Amino acid sequence: SESGGVLGGAVAVGTGRGGNVTISAANAITVSDPESAVSTTTFGNGAGGDISLSAKQVNVQNGGRVTSESGGVLGGAVAVGTGSGGVVSISASDTITVSGQNSTVSTSTFGDGAAGDISLDANQVNVQNGGRVASESGGVLGGAVAVGTGSGGNVPISAADAITVSDPR
Repeated sequence: SESGGVLGGAVAVGTGRGGNVTISAANAITVSDPESAVSTTTFGNGAGGDISLSAKQVNVQNGGRVTSESGGVLGGAVAVGTGSGGVVSISASDTITVSGQNSTVSTSTFGDGAAGDISLDANQVNVQNGGRVASESGGVLGGAVAVGTGSGGNVPISAADAITVSDPR
């Protein structure tokens, strides 16, 4: 889901909000490989949409991404407004796993809006083998450093049984 785009070769951004993405499954949700993503992005002054994933098991692996962003590269140009990133909520009755290099659950802002919050709630939460969970403000965008006044979000992680964060080495 995106707010903003390229129309007739020109970057077009406005005040529209990105749409929400909700995915529920009885058994498993898997976002796997670098080409797989569940994302919402706003390039203008509207807020990014929220993402909600709910299943027995949720796996983000092998470079898969679940992201909500405010700002980005659009049609080769940096597009940053005042929109906030959306909220990413993942719940699992059994296990949430974020595993593998470049596997990411994140919210980010490159402008003046805040990054969204991330909420992980399961019996077990595993972040391992290079997997990443982060709410960020600023960074490299289109080869240049982009820093606004937006703050990073909160990242509450709750697990009834165990939370495991392990180093890929």
